[in-house]
Order: sequence, then C-alpha cells, then structure tokens
Amino acid sequence: MTDPDTRELYWYVLAAYLLAVGFGVAAFLALVGVTNRVTLIGIGAIAVVLALGLASLATFPALYRDATHLRRRGEWNPHWWLYVGGGALTPIVGYLGGGYVFGPRVNLSLSVLSWLGSVATMCAVYLYRRHRAVGVP
Repeated sequence: MTDPDTRELYWYVLAAYLLAVGFGVAAFLALVGVTNRVTLIGIGAIAVVLALGLASLATFPALYRDATHLRRRGEWNPHWWLYVGGGALTPIVGYLGGGYVFGPRVNLSLSVLSWLGSVATMCAVYLYRRHRAVGVP
C-alpha cells in the first residue's frame, strides 16, 4: 500500500484550481453576456466566488504535501512556507490597509477577490518553479 504523504499527484490540485478560476471567470462573463438582470448577475457572482473560495482551501495542504514529496525524493527543496505565507498574507494586509481607503463593505469584497487572486498566483508560481526544477508538470 502506498503512503499518502509520498504521492506525486498533489500538484494536480493546484493545476485544477487554476482551471477552476479560468472556468469561473468564463462562466461569470458568459452570464453577464447572456442576461442584463442585475439580480441574476449578483447571484452568479456570489456563487462563483463561494465555489472558488471553498476550492482555494484545498490548495494549501496540497502544496505542502507536494513540497514534502519532492523534498523526500531529493529532486527539489521548495520552501513551501513562502508560497503559503504569500498566498494567505496578501489579502490580510490588503484588508487591514484598505479599510482606511475604501470602507468596510468595499474592503471586504476586495479582500475576497484578492484572496482568490493571490491563491491563483501562488499556484501558478509554484507550478512554474516546480516545472523548471523537476520537469513535471
């Protein structure tokens, strides 16, 4: 039986999240193109943000486990905490700093969008560096 901590497929979660972000943006733009009802567009936006927000939570343990797998095999020694820290810290700093500029309601919305963007950026940068070091993906 294979030890789940040594599997090589954790990077698939990061790639799947990037695809989900692309699909979510495309679905929202298609909804805007099809209808002009503000209520329907708002519900669609909330659904896309909620789905991507929940999906983003799976990226952090997947990145940690993939980095651990690569470190055990000796192929690459990524510092996982830099990726996770940058992905999680960016929206927090933006929320604290933007509260003075935008006010609480707009600031919370921008922080949620910043969260989704920073997690997508974290996944893209990690996968790019992983590809340069290991050759896969």
